[in-house]
Amino acid sequence: MLRMTESFISLPPTLNAGEIAMADLKMPESQPCKFDCGWAGWCNKPTDSGLCTEHESATCVVCGDRAVRLCDYTGSSPLVCGTKLCANCKHEPYNPTTKQFPSEHLTGEAYAEAVRKAAGVGDA
Repeated sequence: MLRMTESFISLPPTLNAGEIAMADLKMPESQPCKFDCGWAGWCNKPTDSGLCTEHESATCVVCGDRAVRLCDYTGSSPLVCGTKLCANCKHEPYNPTTKQFPSEHLTGEAYAEAVRKAAGVGDA
């Protein structure tokens, strides 16, 4: 059986054989990806900028801005929409007066207007 002794190990003079020089290691700063994957939570892949390589180039399908989340709209389906959206744009709200399933994505302003119309607010 081979036994390791100090003669086999070359350590700096400030370290003993049992110490690990972790302070000498320079690890890159990393933070988890903050892309909201809807039903699955945050992406959390390691990244330097807050968005991983998969999500840093994602654009919103409505306005073209940087996408920061997946649409989590489910309606009456157990499946999630999953469309890439910015922080402002949203899935069309459900309107009980129509029999159509909402399938559009709207800017924040258009969404607010659709909600007002669905609630009957602002009609003359």
